[in-house]
Amino acid sequence: MRNHINYGEIVATISAKLNRNPDHIMQIMQTLDEHKSTCYIWTICADAGEVFNAIDEIIEDLDINWHNALDQYADGIKECFLLGTVPTKLDMLNLATRSMENTQ
Repeated sequence: MRNHINYGEIVATISAKLNRNPDHIMQIMQTLDEHKSTCYIWTICADAGEVFNAIDEIIEDLDINWHNALDQYADGIKECFLLGTVPTKLDMLNLATRSMENTQ
C-alpha cells in the first residue's frame, strides 16, 4: 500500500518529537555539541525525512501502517540523541525499516 504521508509531514513529525520536551532539546543540543556535529537539528530532521520517504518508494507493495511506522521512527531518532549519539543515515535506514516491519 502506498504511503500517503508527504515529505513535509514526515519532517514535521520528527521535528515535533525532538522538540516536544525542553529537557530533551537541551540533551539533543548537548549531544550535537559533544560530537562536534556540523549539522543542525533541522538538517537531521530533513535527512531523516528523506530516508523514510525514500524507503516508501522502494517498498510500496507492502501493507504498512505508515502513521504508526512514522511515529516509531521518530521515537527511534529521538532515542539515538538521548543515548548520546547523532544518528547517521545508516542508523536512520535501520530505524525506518525496523519501524515499518513492526507495523505491517
